[in-house]
Amino acid sequence: MFSLSALPVGILLFGMIEIGAFKSVEKVFQNRFSPVLQLYRWLSVLHFAGFMLTLFLPIGLLVRSVQTAFFVFLSIPYLLKIVFALVYKTNTKTALRVMVLGIVGLAAVLVYGIVEGAYRYQVRHVVVKIKHLPASFDGFRIVHISDFHIGSLWRHDRVKEGVRLMNAQKADVVFFTGDFVNGRADEMTPFLPILKNIKAPLGVFCILGNHDYGSHNFFMSVANKARQGAAIQKIPSLLGWTLLRNQHQFLRRGADSVAVLGVENWGDSRLNGRKGNLARARAGSQGAAVKLLLSHDPLHWEQQITRDFKDIDFTFSGHTHGMQIGIDGPACRWSPIQYIYAHWAGLYQTGTQYLNVNRGFGVGLYPGRLGIWPEISVIELKK
Repeated sequence: MFSLSALPVGILLFGMIEIGAFKSVEKVFQNRFSPVLQLYRWLSVLHFAGFMLTLFLPIGLLVRSVQTAFFVFLSIPYLLKIVFALVYKTNTKTALRVMVLGIVGLAAVLVYGIVEGAYRYQVRHVVVKIKHLPASFDGFRIVHISDFHIGSLWRHDRVKEGVRLMNAQKADVVFFTGDFVNGRADEMTPFLPILKNIKAPLGVFCILGNHDYGSHNFFMSVANKARQGAAIQKIPSLLGWTLLRNQHQFLRRGADSVAVLGVENWGDSRLNGRKGNLARARAGSQGAAVKLLLSHDPLHWEQQITRDFKDIDFTFSGHTHGMQIGIDGPACRWSPIQYIYAHWAGLYQTGTQYLNVNRGFGVGLYPGRLGIWPEISVIELKK
């Protein structure tokens, strides 16, 4: 996250917060609950050590999104600790009130994110002009969704509502850009009847995300991970969707055609490697007037597509979830994920090439959302 040269500053700053917070808590309890204070002391040591690791561990030793997630969620207790440190010189009753209100308020916000925020679906419309788009595809509508992580969802009625919203957009085709599950194929079983209802005249095209290979089952044997991966990769056929694995298909209207390309996971993943092969997916698609690419990780766009594949007109990605926590308004957009991914939510353009990063339909490590709501993207292509 940060340079090792900043480590002494981090230790000093957060060490002072820890000391101030402990003195405030100690003042509240006034040494009457020694076991509680001892437990708090050791939890603080572990919290401090974990936070220092996530701040200063060199990038690459952990998957970057995981490192960022730990950074965010270890930061939350520091918000309360800073308050405790600031009220240390006030009276005990004030400190106790602040502590109780802080804990209750934080818990209420996090619960709201799990119960309601995770299902607060937002439909976002984008119109993109492509000069060489065939006239027969003018006004072509695409629903783009990503990152179900379906095992983290539990409100079936709200998922049904999300599917209803997708279908209400009257798209010509639906693109899903990976992460069906968290790691196990059986997560999908109760949701198959719901997701089978996602329909479009030209069908649903999908790819695999980094969670769709079975490799995120950290306590499974290699053989069992492989079995999970094989089972997960059967999910598209169970849904009646077209899975593209370094392949392409043509969408035709009269004599005109648009190519839909899909690559396997291509990103900064030490678990799966880079299985995506865009050259293989593109081979044979040169006759298409427009090329639309499904690639799970937006790093692919900035690190390869815009450099080496200038004929890819539009890339559809997901993966970041927008970190699920942040500010996402017209006047201000901020999320911790922006310090990891330059392209983390919404539409981007470099030259004549476009990228749409969907904020995700499901949830990840934290099973809720606050500010960065689940998204259904609607892309309309215009000539």
